[in-house]
Amino acid sequence: MKKSAAGSLRDCLREAVRDCITLNERLEAVIHLPQQHLSGDIRHGKVSAAPIPWFSAGAYLITDLHAESREMEARLRMTAGQPVRDRGGSGGNTYKALEAVLGLAWAVDDGRVLECTKWLERWCGRARIALGEADQPRRLPRQPGQRDPVCPYCGAQTLRYWALSGIIRCINPSCFLEDGGRAQARMEFSTIADDFVVVWSDNSVGVPI
Repeated sequence: MKKSAAGSLRDCLREAVRDCITLNERLEAVIHLPQQHLSGDIRHGKVSAAPIPWFSAGAYLITDLHAESREMEARLRMTAGQPVRDRGGSGGNTYKALEAVLGLAWAVDDGRVLECTKWLERWCGRARIALGEADQPRRLPRQPGQRDPVCPYCGAQTLRYWALSGIIRCINPSCFLEDGGRAQARMEFSTIADDFVVVWSDNSVGVPI
């Protein structure tokens, strides 16, 4: 791989490591809290929360960072011709492995550094989603055994829900409204139905099942 500005590339790695450590500490602080997941009948706009006894998404992320930080250090040590060392299982040793990665980054090529940086940045993105700071498209809530609701405009099962914004969109790339826009809905409380309903951008209500 062609050499880039070594300092800037390794600065990105340092920033990713710093973010990983901060986010991991926050995950560890809430790992004992129950996790909420969505369930319910989207036909009436209902979304109920059923608790998972602990924050499983956070636990998986912590475990991923725990394992990858040690493997990352080992790979860089081998690439740099240095002996591989074992790290204990504590969180402190996870941080020591990440600090070692920063030092080893100056002894390996840019491609290895970029590979490490990209993995850590992806991990940070997943952590922010788990902590509720970033949104991602999800399948719409539905009762067990029910199929996904279809888009009322294209008929495909391509509706997705962004929980933080409360927006529902069709992700079918060929689905367009008459005005050229994309299908989009929001959740609103209806005094007539005495419940939340799905209201589309053309003011039609509901989602076909």
